[in-house]
Amino acid sequence: YCTGALIQDWGQPTQSFRYAALLNGNWTLSEPLGNVALTVVNFHDTLFVGGDFNTFGGLPIVHLACRVNGVWQACGNFNAGINRMKVVDGELYALGNFSNVDGLPCKGIVKRSGGDWVIVGDLSCNQCRVGDLVKYQGRLVASGIMPFNGFRHVVQLVNGAWQPVGPQGLYGGFDGGGPLVIYHGDLYLGGSININAGNAGHGLMRWDG
Repeated sequence: YCTGALIQDWGQPTQSFRYAALLNGNWTLSEPLGNVALTVVNFHDTLFVGGDFNTFGGLPIVHLACRVNGVWQACGNFNAGINRMKVVDGELYALGNFSNVDGLPCKGIVKRSGGDWVIVGDLSCNQCRVGDLVKYQGRLVASGIMPFNGFRHVVQLVNGAWQPVGPQGLYGGFDGGGPLVIYHGDLYLGGSININAGNAGHGLMRWDG
């Protein structure tokens, strides 16, 4: 699957967003979406598609769709977009810009549990934009645009509370965390990282624990 700003008819961009699927060597486009799809994941034989859309294949499905028994349906009520769906340590997470899911306050990270979405710690930033999540040395680590409590953008979950990776997370008012990858036992973070702001690297940094 391929997601992003795939537009079939540039004359009607708001009616023509699609995602694409590769089948038998050929790409096919989905039915129209009401804005972009950003992420696709298969979890327990269910396909999840998340993004900024407000309709999905003509159906009133907002931000997250799942395919169950060959039929697309809504999968939770998110008040803002989903940047990434990710399976971490056998569990499904939704990461995004939302602050409310199924009527419950929640900042940017939820986990699927028993058919419901549950809060994962309390990201107390005013406008969280979570983009990635990994498990490193037994702890969840999240990155994105997440300024709060004097630190920002890359955090780890310790005893149910989010705290910075490093003394402050990322330095610089215009910085932001991007993709997270574990390689040879170290954690790598890409993103809008400026070395002149006091960070260890420019665009890419490594954390050794």
